[in-house]
Amino acid sequence: MAILAKQPTLLALSSAFPSSDISSSEGLHKDYEPFVLDLSSRAVGSVLKVMNKESLGSLIMLSSPEYAGSTPDTHLVSHFQLRSNLWRKWLGGSNQGTAWVSPLGLAIDRLEAHPSETVLLNCTEGNASATVVLGLLPEGQGVQFLATHTCSTGGEQIRPWIEDLLSIEELRIEDIQCWGLHVDDLALASDLAKELKLQSYQMRATEFIRQQFGNCATATPFLLLEEILKKDRPQRGDYGVLVSYGSGGVFQGILVRF
Repeated sequence: MAILAKQPTLLALSSAFPSSDISSSEGLHKDYEPFVLDLSSRAVGSVLKVMNKESLGSLIMLSSPEYAGSTPDTHLVSHFQLRSNLWRKWLGGSNQGTAWVSPLGLAIDRLEAHPSETVLLNCTEGNASATVVLGLLPEGQGVQFLATHTCSTGGEQIRPWIEDLLSIEELRIEDIQCWGLHVDDLALASDLAKELKLQSYQMRATEFIRQQFGNCATATPFLLLEEILKKDRPQRGDYGVLVSYGSGGVFQGILVRF
């Protein structure tokens, strides 16, 4: 388990979805590159409206590796006239739900190395794009990412794994108010909810995102977080857990304090 010694804090969060004219699989394949550039530009543009571009020190982007020209992070820097010395990292996505934890971990590492700067992270895969801006703030100020954890038990010991994740804050599963499960298998999602003894209201965001947008790959956990913040409106000091399930029976989770 990785314990986050400092307090990486969510400063901004935005999402974007495709227009109806390229929503079919044939259309997405044919127009994939402009599709990604359009989605990522709209998601990033929304957060930059409320952020100081000069404070950005790093840009991290994850998307599927299917480009004829330069990678889309280059497009974002040019389109929004970001700093010429901006540190950039593009990660070719694997279209697996757990892949989002790697760029998030990289973003946190960048914050710890450059605490006065902010980091913009974009995940554009599946049918959506999600952008977050992170910075380091004192404890208790905003939505903060506290710890990450990985489990490869294939769901056989999910409860002990979650309990281990929560141990950093001396929490119990019953203490977690908000849950977001990125599990494409409906039967597995139902089994996890039963094992964790989640109430129907705690599954609301999970079911809404799945029904409305389907599997949005690495963007999904941030869509879940956005939905929880908008509709569930957690109180300051409440806790949440975001869980993703990927190939090979691997679970990734992160503990969040609101």
